[in-house]
Amino acid sequence: MSILVVVFTLALAATTPAAPQAEPPPDPVQVIKAHIDAYNRRDLDATVATYAPDAKLFIFPGAEPVYSGHDAIRDAYGDQLERNCTATMLRPCPDLRTNVTSWQVLGAYVVTYQLVTLVDTAPPIPYVLIYEVRGGLIRNAWFLVER
Repeated sequence: MSILVVVFTLALAATTPAAPQAEPPPDPVQVIKAHIDAYNRRDLDATVATYAPDAKLFIFPGAEPVYSGHDAIRDAYGDQLERNCTATMLRPCPDLRTNVTSWQVLGAYVVTYQLVTLVDTAPPIPYVLIYEVRGGLIRNAWFLVER
């Protein structure tokens, strides 16, 4: 009888589907690529959606965020993507786009070197951006620009 129970238990275990495995979060580089693609399309909703609701944006080396949370981030990017940069860049930027020329990754951190074009007739502005990506969303971003 005990052999029958063991055989039945093994047969049941073999036919029982395994518990679904949690899908791993997206690769941090893919999150940043989606962010940059949305930015270059001037898609405000998709750009903001790459950030966590409580994300913080910093101007390096500042310790306090310049933008914190979706509403503030939406307002800052809205100026660039929908209102033609009148507040954040202090000049029109009809040709706004960014081009990543270098990528470095260390765990959850993605460091990019970007050339931001405001108008095609002016040289692009170099930026270094450090993104912290966790759970498939940007949690923090640090912007470094030569002043």
